[in-house]
Amino acid sequence: MSFERPKPKKAERLKQQTPAEMVGSLMGAVRSNFYGEIPEKWFADQHFIKRNVVLWPANWLNEKGVTLPPERYKAIMLALFVEIKVNATGPLKYPPGFLMKCVQDHFRIQGEKYYDEGKTIRSKADLALLSAINAPRAADPVAALADAHRILTGHKRLKKRDIPARSQMSLL
Repeated sequence: MSFERPKPKKAERLKQQTPAEMVGSLMGAVRSNFYGEIPEKWFADQHFIKRNVVLWPANWLNEKGVTLPPERYKAIMLALFVEIKVNATGPLKYPPGFLMKCVQDHFRIQGEKYYDEGKTIRSKADLALLSAINAPRAADPVAALADAHRILTGHKRLKKRDIPARSQMSLL
C-alpha cells in the first residue's frame, strides 16, 4: 500500500491580455456594435478601423509620453464605443469615418484626463521599479499599439514631380 499525498491544485494565474488580443477584442466590439450582419462591408473597412479607430488613441498617448494599463485602455475604448452607439442617430453612411471622428474628438476633449491618469500611473510604476531594481520591466502595451499604428500608417505616397522633357543639357 502506498500512501501518496494528494497534489494541491495550482491556482490559475491571471494573465495580462496581450496587445494583439486586446486589438482583436476591440475590433470584435466595433464589428458587433456597428456592422452587425454585413460581412462584406466589415471586411472592406476593418483595416481603416484598426488603424484610425482602435490604434490611433495608443499613438496619441505614446506621443504624449504616457501609458495606461491594457485593461484601462480597453475599458476606455469599449465605453467610448457604447457611447457612440447610444448617441448615433439613424443609420451611418460611412461608419469608419464617423468612428474615427468620434474617437479623435473624444481624445481632443477628454485627453487631458487620460494624460493626467497616465502620468500618475507612470510615476507610480517608476517608483515601484526604483524600489525593485533587479525586477524586469514589463513591456508597455500602449507603446506596442502605437508601434502597430505607425507600421499600419506607413509613409504616404509621394506625388511624382513634373519632370521637364529636357532636364539635361545637350552635349553638343
